[in-house]
Amino acid sequence: GDLFAFYLKDKAQAEAYYKKAIMRGPNQSYLYIQLASVYRDVFKDMSKARAIINEGLSKNPNDLSLLETKKNLQ
Repeated sequence: GDLFAFYLKDKAQAEAYYKKAIMRGPNQSYLYIQLASVYRDVFKDMSKARAIINEGLSKNPNDLSLLETKKNLQ
């Protein structure tokens, strides 16, 4: 996902790869955090960034990294 987001500048592919990774590892909080940063920094879309963190929290409700990221996106 990072390759497509930051180097190849293909937002659609970046999003698709991150979503595929999240489907395969829904308990991997770093994937939600990385996709949120892509939404924030590349897409310039804070609502998508917040939504993906909330999705991560729905699957990992007590994850401290996700909770901290949610606080930072407010």
